[in-house]
Amino acid sequence: MIFYIPQATDYLRPLNRRQKDEHLVLASDGHTYVVNLGSPRVPKANLMNVIGGDLCRLVGIDAAIPSLLTFDPQVLQSALRIDGSSITVMPVLGALFLGIRYPVDPRQEAIYDFLPDSLLERVENRDDFWKLIPIDLWLGNSRASKLIYYRSMSQSSGEFHATTMFRHEPGLLERQTMDASNRRAPLLTSRHYCGGAGRSIAENALKQILALTVSDIQNLFFGLPTPILERHEPLAEEIAQELVEERDARTEGLSRILKVLELGASADASRRKPPAVELIGTNQSTKVSIVATA
Repeated sequence: MIFYIPQATDYLRPLNRRQKDEHLVLASDGHTYVVNLGSPRVPKANLMNVIGGDLCRLVGIDAAIPSLLTFDPQVLQSALRIDGSSITVMPVLGALFLGIRYPVDPRQEAIYDFLPDSLLERVENRDDFWKLIPIDLWLGNSRASKLIYYRSMSQSSGEFHATTMFRHEPGLLERQTMDASNRRAPLLTSRHYCGGAGRSIAENALKQILALTVSDIQNLFFGLPTPILERHEPLAEEIAQELVEERDARTEGLSRILKVLELGASADASRRKPPAVELIGTNQSTKVSIVATA
């Protein structure tokens, strides 16, 4: 089977002034992608991004589709001419880069990478915020995956839709103790978690993750072009094995984290002072005790 690898054919603009290495390009498949032109794409980072996006879709999260891209030489020249000051490292001609596909065309519909707290309650798929927690925690992300929001012209209700742009950002496990009672999760602000199904939907997503085998995880890579998959097949097998072996240790204590988060989000939604939370127990048994506040 021949897999089609899109080519970046037009440079649109920098993503924003805060993310200097991320840029929007139009590809030959008609979609718009955000691509990091400043950081070299190492094989493990690419594979982790692919698996993260696939896991999101597995548990029902609306997630952007990653795709490997090549670059037309003219695109590189346009990028330098339009915004060369923001590009610190140019891609090597012929190299493959990971692009994250935008859900709509940003030239025709507005896309937002930030919504103020007052608008978060108008995001129609807020349950996705909860489902994302166990995935980011399991894959060791240092912070919650990036979100973008859009509101289609046909949405007369004025509601926004959130799309997860999974990005593997390692470092979480290295910076914190392996003691489950002290483990933190990569979370969004508490206002993101107000409303929706709450921690029960995150726990259901965790159950789906816990049921995956090494073979199941390896199968997530089959969407990659055959030459790419064959080249990195040993690494893909290594990643799948590592994720299964470390899954329990990485997700231990998640129920405690979710309970505390749900309490905080509930208090935030009602504008009440959140209750104090005492964590009692060891790695094997952690209980949450609620202490009333004035």
